[in-house]
Amino acid sequence: MKMRTGYLSEVSKVEVKVFEVPNVDEDSVLIKVKAAGICGSDLHAFRGSHPFRKPPMILGHEATGDVVKVGAKVKGLNVGDRITVEPIKACGKCSYCLSGSYNLCPERVGAGVRGWLGTFAEYFVVPDMRAYKLPQELDYDLGVLAEPLAVGTHAVRLANIKKGSTCVVLGSGTVGMLAGVAAQEAGAGRVYCTDLNRFRLQIAEGFGLYPIKADEVSVEEMVKSFTPDGADVVLVAFTSSQAFGQALKLVKRGGTIIVIALFTDPVAIDMNTLQGNEINLKGSHIYTREDFESAIRILVKRKEDLRKAITHHVSLDGISGALEMLADPNNTAVKVIVEP
Repeated sequence: MKMRTGYLSEVSKVEVKVFEVPNVDEDSVLIKVKAAGICGSDLHAFRGSHPFRKPPMILGHEATGDVVKVGAKVKGLNVGDRITVEPIKACGKCSYCLSGSYNLCPERVGAGVRGWLGTFAEYFVVPDMRAYKLPQELDYDLGVLAEPLAVGTHAVRLANIKKGSTCVVLGSGTVGMLAGVAAQEAGAGRVYCTDLNRFRLQIAEGFGLYPIKADEVSVEEMVKSFTPDGADVVLVAFTSSQAFGQALKLVKRGGTIIVIALFTDPVAIDMNTLQGNEINLKGSHIYTREDFESAIRILVKRKEDLRKAITHHVSLDGISGALEMLADPNNTAVKVIVEP
């Protein structure tokens, strides 16, 4: 059986290409993809700036769909189940996997990489342990948000946000604003989000976040007018060499900086400020099952609110145009859904 896919044949060129529907092994399920989200990493791959997502490849790793085939050893999933996918394969044997931190597995593979076909396709194979049944309250579109929201819930868990904490999110793309929502749900009292794109800030404001257009006002002055000592937590969700310097100015002494964004170039850090102010600096790498389950619970709780993040729908033929739109810094898009 054949399937159509959104295939990145070379940098800046996505075409519809036909592949054989992938085989299902004994521990996997095949889904008919109903919705797949365009992520910032897809845009980086399209531009040729992603460190490991390189053409040629089928793009995409966020997806929801219907189970149409199950492997011989799969339990708990049946044909017809509606699922969202956690697009990770790990070895299951190393110390990281055995401790539950499979996101750190040295052999970890993401959808679209090292022979695993991506989700911009009519069909997608996922390990059964990485498939989550969609609650009745969630449709396919909202289910797509589970993956980027899980990135945020993981970062927030690492930040150990306390009730009433002040948090700043640098960068209000999908992951940034959803990380802000995760911080709210963890008990943060006030969550600021920064960006240069006015449309994204309007969406974030609709989530109850405090928007700051970073090229019009001083982020530091805005934050410190409310909390003079600085923010308890700063989440860096924007790939910029200036982000670290800004984070160090925004965070309080003894506060925490969590890096979510994937940087492609080395970044200079003021180590004297980091050391002298006893600032906690942590990296946050994707998620684990705990984070994915938390993300689904938040989606159910705030489904009508978070639906505002879904701004566009395209077919496989429209992926290239959608990526070109997202490359425009003044675009009016947040999450673009691909419907294969």
